[in-house]
Amino acid sequence: MTTMPDPILDPEVMTKRFLEELDRFTKSSDTFAKLATSRLDIKIGQTPKTLIWSLNKAKLYHFTPVLPPEQRHPVPLLLIFALINRPDIFDLRPGNSFVEYLLNQGYDVYMVDWGRPGQEDSHYTFDDYVLEYMPRIVRAMQRHMGKREDKEAGPFNRWLTTEYYNVDELVRQYGNMPGSMIDYGSKMLKPVENFISNYFKLWDNLDNPAVVESYMAMNKWVTDLVDFPGGAFRQWVVEFYRENRLMEGTLKLRGETVNLRNIRCNFLNVIADKDHIVPTCQSTSVMDKVGTRDKLLLHMRGGHIGMMVGSGANKRVWPQIDAWLAKRSN
Repeated sequence: MTTMPDPILDPEVMTKRFLEELDRFTKSSDTFAKLATSRLDIKIGQTPKTLIWSLNKAKLYHFTPVLPPEQRHPVPLLLIFALINRPDIFDLRPGNSFVEYLLNQGYDVYMVDWGRPGQEDSHYTFDDYVLEYMPRIVRAMQRHMGKREDKEAGPFNRWLTTEYYNVDELVRQYGNMPGSMIDYGSKMLKPVENFISNYFKLWDNLDNPAVVESYMAMNKWVTDLVDFPGGAFRQWVVEFYRENRLMEGTLKLRGETVNLRNIRCNFLNVIADKDHIVPTCQSTSVMDKVGTRDKLLLHMRGGHIGMMVGSGANKRVWPQIDAWLAKRSN
């Protein structure tokens, strides 16, 4: 009785597998060397756009429409990102760009870029951004369009409310809060994932160009740090985190009380179930505060950033945002 040789031990099979693994290792090592020496350049924010307004460091862009006027929604969209990081996350890279997606759905898209504050801007507060910049930005967009529309706490809470976090001294020492310090604090919310796991995942996929390109685009955005204007940072820590003035109805901007009940516009709140920076207990409670009747909470799978730019965003999240916007953009 003859027995068939074990294919795992077959010399030809073993040699073939060895050569395949050697080739994979060689390609991965070459990619890793380029990553380590910064020889892999990645461009983000590539969707064509035009600068239509600027004031100090702030800029307002209009993205070039891709559909003819008769196929576009008459109501424009204005994208406003946080004072932390750059707004390019809305337009990360071709094929994984929320802006690109919106343009293809027929929206006229505008985006605010707050720029990079210098020491001369360290006194700026949310009062300035909300009451000085925002009205000008909206008016600039309206002029460009030629029309007007009338219509459980997370770790940050515990860290920022501690008596040992002296925000006044930080602002006094630095003027503007360094973006590198904010980035480090955000990464320390999930240190194992940010400092270890992500690099192991990258190493395992160095032979996959799509994964490498995705990593490079996200990494370029993450490391493109922006300092937080000192006045606004202190206000953010004291008035928003420690005293919770916005939700308590005690927040004042230049003497005027900010009342969420005064929000009468259509209101869409998109939250992520695994958001470690803004936990759902914080992001859902605003729904009971806003005064409009037309409000919707979309509870999506994903993390703080991954929800909007992850591999499944264009199939799960973006279409639902589009469906909500489309009904209110005509």
